[in-house]
Amino acid sequence: MTQSTGHSPPLPARLRPGWRQTFAAGRLLTRRLGRPLTPLTWPVVYALWAVPLLSARVRGGLLVCDGATVALAGFRPARRRRLTAAAGCAVATAAVAGLLAVVALPPLAVAAATFALGGPWPLALAVASLLAGALLLIELARCAPAFVQVWRARRTVRRLRGRGGDWYRAGLLAGPEGRPEALGRLRRHFLAWADEHGVGLVAFATGPRTARVYASVGFAPDAHRPTVLVRPASVPARGARERTG
Repeated sequence: MTQSTGHSPPLPARLRPGWRQTFAAGRLLTRRLGRPLTPLTWPVVYALWAVPLLSARVRGGLLVCDGATVALAGFRPARRRRLTAAAGCAVATAAVAGLLAVVALPPLAVAAATFALGGPWPLALAVASLLAGALLLIELARCAPAFVQVWRARRTVRRLRGRGGDWYRAGLLAGPEGRPEALGRLRRHFLAWADEHGVGLVAFATGPRTARVYASVGFAPDAHRPTVLVRPASVPARGARERTG
């Protein structure tokens, strides 16, 4: 393992997405990982996944290949990009606040319609607000386990960095429906970069299928936190000798 440097090694330029690809990746993550319960909460769930995605994008830690995506948390940009990264995070936070406001629109619409018809609009507003709030809380509760795993993985990265070397948390791994080869190509490019630069990776699985994907490329449970997966640098991945597409 190489010693940690002041900034991160550059990711392959051909895999760094534009803004259109980034927002498409947000929709993919919402469908594959977020899975909103209703169309009403779709913008909120999209916002929850879009914030880390946009943060990774402005920091240069987001990779997209044929629609498949993976992000590096803790990616340290060069000095000239730090201001851009900070501005991007601020914009992402503002976008989330705007999307969360969407939840308030249906109760207001119900109240206005009830008032126009001469009905008991305060009661209608209260009922609609409770319904919208309950849906929002349910969606947040469904995302809570992922937030806990992110916290555990972050602590693992901090511990491993204390021992020396470059370690990053890999996340937001998803591939387009019906195209497993896209995710395979992304994995090969991504792991080749990690091994070339002596980078260790930390991740957590969002489900059994993701766990199998990580295990197939050299990730193993961490000794201190078994739910967190660790891949030291230069671990030969299965199929690593295949020609990258």
